[in-house]
Amino acid sequence: MKQRALRLATWSLVRGMRMLGPEKMLKVVTRLKWTDPVFAELVASSASPPGPVMSLSVDDDLARRLDEIPSEASPRERRALYRFFVDSWPGQCSVVEIGPFLGSTSRAIALGMRDNPHRGPDTRLYTYDRFGHYYSKDALIEFLGPLVAAGTLSAEDLRSIGDAGTFLDVFNRIHKGCDYGDLIVPVGRELPDLPVDAGVSSHWFALPAGVDFDAFFVDGCKGWYATKYFMRECCRVAEPGSFFLFQDYLQYTCFWIPSFIETLRDHFSLTWYVDQTYAFRLRKPLTADQIDDVFPDAPDILGRDGFLAMFRRIIDAAVARNDYDAKVKHTAQLAAALTYIGDQSEARKTFANLFHEPAAANHKLLLRRARISPTYRPNGAGGEPILLEEE
Repeated sequence: MKQRALRLATWSLVRGMRMLGPEKMLKVVTRLKWTDPVFAELVASSASPPGPVMSLSVDDDLARRLDEIPSEASPRERRALYRFFVDSWPGQCSVVEIGPFLGSTSRAIALGMRDNPHRGPDTRLYTYDRFGHYYSKDALIEFLGPLVAAGTLSAEDLRSIGDAGTFLDVFNRIHKGCDYGDLIVPVGRELPDLPVDAGVSSHWFALPAGVDFDAFFVDGCKGWYATKYFMRECCRVAEPGSFFLFQDYLQYTCFWIPSFIETLRDHFSLTWYVDQTYAFRLRKPLTADQIDDVFPDAPDILGRDGFLAMFRRIIDAAVARNDYDAKVKHTAQLAAALTYIGDQSEARKTFANLFHEPAAANHKLLLRRARISPTYRPNGAGGEPILLEEE
């Protein structure tokens, strides 16, 4: 009875705190040392949107460093990565990142690792990328102009960029001289787009032998099979309790990310999210054979009914946690999946219904872009857009 009374009083307190609004509410929570997990759960479910019960604030100098490198990750996402690796990462195993590009997220992760008081001395951030073929040489040089103007790079550094826009030397120049530079191990490997590609080269993504990992930041899984390949390799070494942080979880083109998590939902639990980055914890061992049994090599095998049922579950879960941005973007991902497998009629119907959703009002521009080209087919050079409507 006492426990029930305490929880009722706790819930009353939470409901009162909601009047502060989500941002102020989370600030109050992070300044207090709540030890009751029931209270923490109530707070997490009461903020709107709920997101993480953690502070995203950093001092001005750190904010400048986190925002210096051009990035598709939002400022909030970079701060969340820093705070996660300071406060929540266990610190005893190394970390994997795939798809860093110039390394704004690499910097956020490595700075967090550096500042984590529990970090083991041998832990490192292994960051994988093809380090090229994003831009032409001239376009990449122009893109890097702000870093030259800031003094982070020199004109001499830009001369190391190859004809195919290769930039590993530039990546090292940005990071290696920094106070976290010794933590970063860049590896020039990428993911195969299709099963037929996987056996062609010995230079695909592979984790080093003899290194333990417990956190995986994913921003380079740009296709269905690439995602499967990456997760098969990582789950080979990931122990229960390991974290998987997906930067593209809500990206409307990347329907394969939530599809993978939902297909293997018994193995993953959502722990926090900020903007499009969603973090999951591995609940129990997951083997390559288990992945192969339920997640096909290509999305076409699931068909229309399979995707409709899958995304209904995903969308229902988003609504249950009051995550209406996710509801909108998961619906766009459903349309993307339907477009990918050739059911354009159902995809257009999905978009038409979505535009009438109240939650879609803040995403009109994004949804108009998505309706023109909801997704793409990976082709080893970025991807070939799949058109649904005329511009």
